Amino acid sequence: MEAFFKLLKTGACTAVILVLASCANTPAVVGYDYDESVDFTELQFYRWQDVGGTDVDPNDLDLKRIKQSVNEAMIAKGLVLLESGEPDFFISVDRSTRFTDSGSGPRVSTSVGVGGGSRGGFGGVGISIGKTLSDDVAKTMLLVDFHEATDQQLIWRGSAEYRVMSDLTPEERSERTDVIINQLLSEFPPTR
Repeated sequence: MEAFFKLLKTGACTAVILVLASCANTPAVVGYDYDESVDFTELQFYRWQDVGGTDVDPNDLDLKRIKQSVNEAMIAKGLVLLESGEPDFFISVDRSTRFTDSGSGPRVSTSVGVGGGSRGGFGGVGISIGKTLSDDVAKTMLLVDFHEATDQQLIWRGSAEYRVMSDLTPEERSERTDVIINQLLSEFPPTR
């Protein structure tokens, strides 16, 4: 009976570790919303729409990766990118990056230590001041919006928040972008 409980405890610990590991590997927190009155099965053709007034650089390499990943996901869903002509809907991308303190880094500290000795008259005083190391975490909020072509009304929005990983190679960035976009678009088109 004791062996059974030990096995049960080991299994429970393994399950908890696997759940935590799977959460740690999720590259983004995603969400979506849509207009319930739209029949998404009628949508077939799309085009990209520039979003005016944002800080997104049109020559940004990450933006190119995002658009490429969205295009690949749309093609996989049977939708067609139009270079010209009238689409059924437009896609736009907007993103912003913010820095937050992770709260796990060391803080400023001051300490004074006094030491003394009785042999030979040695003694000493020490002062130590520590500086906080930068522990800022950059997170990007990505919005992918689908607008009706006729009246520019928002019909679907996907959002993804993810940590900026500046130490990745271009290939790793592309792979990570594909994973985030596929995760973001997994619920498009919505089913009723």
